[in-house]
Amino acid sequence: MNKGKTMSEHVVAHDDLQPMSKTQVEQLEVFLAKLDADHGSMWDIQEGTELTWEMRVSPELVVLYADGVEDYNPWYEAWPLGPGESPFGTAIAPPLLVPYWQNWFHRQGMGRSEVGGVATGWRTEFFAPVMVGTTVRYHGKLTKKYVKRGRQYTEREFTVEDADTGKLLVKHTAIALSNFAPLDGSDQPADEEPADGSR
Repeated sequence: MNKGKTMSEHVVAHDDLQPMSKTQVEQLEVFLAKLDADHGSMWDIQEGTELTWEMRVSPELVVLYADGVEDYNPWYEAWPLGPGESPFGTAIAPPLLVPYWQNWFHRQGMGRSEVGGVATGWRTEFFAPVMVGTTVRYHGKLTKKYVKRGRQYTEREFTVEDADTGKLLVKHTAIALSNFAPLDGSDQPADEEPADGSR
């Protein structure tokens, strides 16, 4: 440290960490606009709603995910040159990458966010590894809505299969608190009641 300078003068300013490329700036502006928009809740999605979508598990997606969660494994490496190697043949995706994208169901698919919500639980079953380069097909359904201790919960179930072969790869259930604030606005939990409000 230079003499005469305080520790705080050596800390990188927050503004220096902002995105610098034109694409990054545009992406940040879109993200911030969504935060400013009126937020719908997962609770607003009708029980029984189903969606199906596809996603390619590209080598770039795998590298970005593995780097973000610090899950480094040579089995995942198919970038920049594929196809990579694993005990299953070619490179595989990190196991939790595919269930993570269940968020598409309410975010992009339904235009809802989980602002104020909390993921409270999940169950995931893996049937086969997802090979890097595979296009996977998700089928998601909001299966339950209920009130517990004065707070709204949703439960969504997903299956993920190989879009080309139909082979089942993953089953995933996600449970979320739609809004952390209790329905009555108090911090005291209320008695459990049915989702339709009847007793």
